This record gives sequence, C-alpha cells and structure tokens, in this order.
Amino acid sequence: MKRQHSALFAALLAGCSMHHSPVGSAGSQVVVKVNDKEITINQVNVALDSVEAEQITPELTRSAVDRLVDEELLVQAALKSNLDRDPSVVQSMESARRQVLAQSFAARSVFAKTPPTASEESDYYKQNPVLFEERKIFQLTAFAVQKADLTDKIRAALDATHSVDQVRDVLDKHEVRYSTQGMSILPEQLPIERLPLFAQAKTGDLLIIDEPDGQEQLMSVTGTQDSPVSLEHARPLIRRYLLNRQHEQAMQAFLKQSKAVAKITYVRDLAAPKAAMTGDAATSARGVLANGQPAPAPAPAVE
Repeated sequence: MKRQHSALFAALLAGCSMHHSPVGSAGSQVVVKVNDKEITINQVNVALDSVEAEQITPELTRSAVDRLVDEELLVQAALKSNLDRDPSVVQSMESARRQVLAQSFAARSVFAKTPPTASEESDYYKQNPVLFEERKIFQLTAFAVQKADLTDKIRAALDATHSVDQVRDVLDKHEVRYSTQGMSILPEQLPIERLPLFAQAKTGDLLIIDEPDGQEQLMSVTGTQDSPVSLEHARPLIRRYLLNRQHEQAMQAFLKQSKAVAKITYVRDLAAPKAAMTGDAATSARGVLANGQPAPAPAPAVE
C-alpha cells in the first residue's frame, strides 16, 4: 500500500539546497522543472514509496529528486528521437500498462484487506518448529549424480553409509560419475515439502533429493548447528508469509471463477517452434494467451 508523505516531502524539500529558481506558487506541487516538464511531489512520493516515513532524510529526498531529473532527461531525449513510435517500445509500454492494471486490480479488488491476526502468527510459529524453535543450520556434502546410474544394488549400499567418505567409496567402487560440493543450508531455504526430511536428519545421514534433468543430489550430513528463532523475531516474517499466502489463495479463487465464465480460445498450437509464430497469427496467439491468463507479479518468496 502506498504511503502518502506529501507534507513531509514538502518540508524536507524546503530544507534541501536545490540551487534552482522558485517554481510555481507557494502551494504548488511542483518540485523542479526540466526544460518545460514539471516533476511533482507526487512523483517523489512514488520514488520513495518503499521507504518508511521515519527513515526519510533530506539527503534521501534530494537523491530521489536527482534520479527523477536524470530519468526525465532520458525520457525527453527518447521522445525527441521518436522512440515512443518504435514498435518494440510500443509493445513494451503496452505490456507495462497491462501489468500495472492487473496488479492494481488485484491489490484493490482481489487481495484480502484484513492482515493475519497475532493468534494466527503464533499458531504458524508453533506448527513449524523446524523453521523456528528447533531451527538448525545443516552442513552438507552434496554428490550430484545421474539418477540412471544408481542401480538398486548401489542404492542399497548407499543406504548403509554413515559418512562422506563412505558415500564416496560406494560411488567410486561402482564407477559412478559425480561432482561434489560442500554447503550450508538453512530450513527457510528449502522447499516446504522437504522440511520434514531435514528435520529428522542427523550427522552421518544421507538424504537423497530428486533434481530436474534426471539428476539426484546425495546429501551427506556432516554437521548441524542449533539456531532457534524467537516468536518476537519471527513474527514479521510470518506475517508477511501468511499475507502472501492469503493473496495467492485469493488470486487462485478469483482466476478460477473468472475462467469458469470467460470464453478462452487457443487459436494456435503454442508448442510450435517460435520461428513459426510470425505475423498476425503470432500476435493473435500471444493476445489470446495474455487475455486468458492475466498474471500479476508473483508474491515474494517465503523467508
């Protein structure tokens, strides 16, 4: 949600040494003019939208204004060069317009307006001890292998290993090609479905993880280190995650309902090579796909 700090920005701008002639009247929203184009306090609002009000300083405000001036100079140069008529630029501008419209509609009409409660945050904390109360840092040695190279006999031998050296000996004995990498992994870096597997892991255990492209990671646990997180420290992260989850669920429900009543017709084989997607047919296919699947920006990853 945008925070409006116009009064604060105006006061900060008044304290900046702008070294420019006064622009507009005393009550004007204009901050600076670049040739005949005005930059307003509302534009500064947007530029500093992600900054908390108490963190805004005259230096930060002046830096934001300077960046807007630089941007305006580039925009004016682009318009002078007629880039706003270039087909690829026009297409990019239309894509940006669609994205802004989709995101704005989602924020105003789809996403839940009620944030998670303190009780919901506490419940999530208690339900996921591996992420918080029982959080550990895992030290691992990973062996990347081709899944097809691991026969049942080799897998049985790997099940009996309890150290990195034993895993390496089994692979070498059976002439399995591999690459190794040492790493440390935090629970929050793992896909949610892998948390139970790691929660029970002890030093010497071997965790076998399926990877894309026919690969497997053989992860030998070389050590663990307790690193618990208190509810007080975790609460902001939990709140953000639960809010993102609410947004995702609301978006899925909206799109399911919308698709149930919309007429979506795919007029082109989307599996066809890109080279074949040319001319009006390609433009039409892209338009149908975009109209059928509006996609606001994805929710941030869980921290």
